[in-house]
Amino acid sequence: KYGDGKPALPVAKRFAELERSRSECSDSLDRCRRKRHEVLLLSSGGTANGEQTVVQSGALLPLDIDEVRPLLAAYADCVALCRAKKEDGLLVSALREMGTLQLRCGLLSKAAES
Repeated sequence: KYGDGKPALPVAKRFAELERSRSECSDSLDRCRRKRHEVLLLSSGGTANGEQTVVQSGALLPLDIDEVRPLLAAYADCVALCRAKKEDGLLVSALREMGTLQLRCGLLSKAAES
């Protein structure tokens, strides 16, 4: 975890405090991002580079809605949790990522709502 050896005691305490204070919303968004990575990796034949999976023309590859449906449900749950907890920054991030996935699946009206 630490690049330059064992951390000083105040640093270790602060790090432990930050880990304890992670919200449910950030954990939920992290889980969604891991799932998104898996879906992108599978949809591109194992060569996904985040969301920058490109074809020769430079356009993003479309995604199959059946593969992405569980992921969109996970993002919807994350959005609902962030709204309930009033985590505005995480809410915006979750909505942006969900909208991007919806665009890639061809769900234009849903993406516009996000």
